[in-house]
Amino acid sequence: MKHETKYIFRVITINLIIAILIMLILIDFDFTSLLEFFIDFSLNFLIGITGLYATGYVIGQNLYKFKRNKYTVAHGILSIFGVLFLGTLLGATVGFIQEGLPNGNEYCLKDELFDYFAKPLFLIFLFGFFPTLISGILLGIRLRKDL
Repeated sequence: MKHETKYIFRVITINLIIAILIMLILIDFDFTSLLEFFIDFSLNFLIGITGLYATGYVIGQNLYKFKRNKYTVAHGILSIFGVLFLGTLLGATVGFIQEGLPNGNEYCLKDELFDYFAKPLFLIFLFGFFPTLISGILLGIRLRKDL
């Protein structure tokens, strides 16, 4: 495994910890509610987190091409946002397949796509934009120094 991939894995782990802390702040540190939320959506989280690390692996393996480039900070930011976007899409797809597919007479594809893709992407980028931006900048700086 390349150094770039290890750095991305560290950034993903740190961002997941930050996401849990943000969720705890939003629910007033009610750990039982957080645990119930994780249990209710465990498959979504499992697939989403696996998607984060799988995407991070692929991006990290290809990030070496940009070493000693003056745009390493931009590459770090775009890499982490790409990981966040694709991981969110994978996790949202699980929810869409489980609950959003045709469900009797009240099915509307437009509403289901909005509920299962647009809303999660919006919320994750709303709360995760600044932590992801900061970690992407730090990743880019680390790549510039290390490589």
